[in-house]
Amino acid sequence: MDELAGKHAVVTGGGRGIGAAIAAALLASGARVTIAGRDAVMLAATARRLSAQGTIAAMALDVADGAAVRAAFAGAGRSEQEARAELAAGNPQKRLVEVDEVANAVLWLCLPRSAAMNGQALAVAGGEIM
Repeated sequence: MDELAGKHAVVTGGGRGIGAAIAAALLASGARVTIAGRDAVMLAATARRLSAQGTIAAMALDVADGAAVRAAFAGAGRSEQEARAELAAGNPQKRLVEVDEVANAVLWLCLPRSAAMNGQALAVAGGEIM
């Protein structure tokens, strides 16, 4: 299956568990994959295990370290502004969702007057059709 041929995915937490499973699924669909995480040994082992499925690279990276993330993606082929513009272009509001908008949605779900809401997934996507 090559539905994602020509695409490159970065999977954070890709060394184990859900992240490794996501990496395997993306590889099986034809994507090139870079797995990232803090445990370089685990990442290398996972990359070796999955390498028969497609092109995979491992990158030790702490996503909580903004400078490290910027350095890791510096050669990605597009600037942060270009990536943000590409992401915003798919949103009907032509912008990214703001952090306060997400926080307000969480707050609303936690309020007593929202008690009837349970077991729900709330899309805070600016009208984007998913």
